[in-house]
Amino acid sequence: MEVTAEESTTLDALGRPGAYGNSAALSLKAARLGFDADAVLRLAGLAAERQVRLVFDAHSPAEADRTLELARLSHSEGASTGVVLPARWGRSAEDAVMASECGLSVRVVKGQWPDTVAGTRLSGEEALRSSFLNLVARLGSLDVHFAVATHDVVLLEHTLTRCTALGRPPEVELLLGLPIRRTLEIARRAGASTRFYVSFGYPGLPYPFRSLLQRPRLAWLLAQGVVLGGRNQVIQQRAALG
Repeated sequence: MEVTAEESTTLDALGRPGAYGNSAALSLKAARLGFDADAVLRLAGLAAERQVRLVFDAHSPAEADRTLELARLSHSEGASTGVVLPARWGRSAEDAVMASECGLSVRVVKGQWPDTVAGTRLSGEEALRSSFLNLVARLGSLDVHFAVATHDVVLLEHTLTRCTALGRPPEVELLLGLPIRRTLEIARRAGASTRFYVSFGYPGLPYPFRSLLQRPRLAWLLAQGVVLGGRNQVIQQRAALG
């Protein structure tokens, strides 16, 4: 109930007339809601009323089916609804087709949790980048709105180049607090719109400490984001103005 109440308050704030030009989105973790269908129906009804999009974040592969089911339920209630598809999961290509058929938008991420299906676990950064590009290509062939979320500048440049070739420049999503100068430059050159993902609530950090130990480059980026936080805000304000 606490989580549902907090999400409802956030929807009210995001949906205030003129606050965000009806372009705001609220990301939910279905696991934090206890996969409660009634809670999702209440939030979806409020989101539809406030014209705020609900995005169902990916969690572990074991929880993917229940998360996607709740996303479909949200959409059936009239709320603009999206799902997050991790590139490191083999199932994401099929989930992209489902999203297209059900009228859901998609955010593409590398993904934090490894695939649990035998023979599908990716090995190395290059394999992950290739899987990300393949998923983007799949989405580009479907009738679905999608965004790409990555601070990997090499991957972002390749992704936007491929999307341009497909005639589908997507939206780029960046995590507030990480360095953004190069990613914004790449997005601008590709003519892609950019929005910021703002992490809030408990826990405060968007990634668990163990994940940072396994991904030292991410730890370095987060450290830069903390040190240069004020500078990043100036860059973001300039981007919004220009």
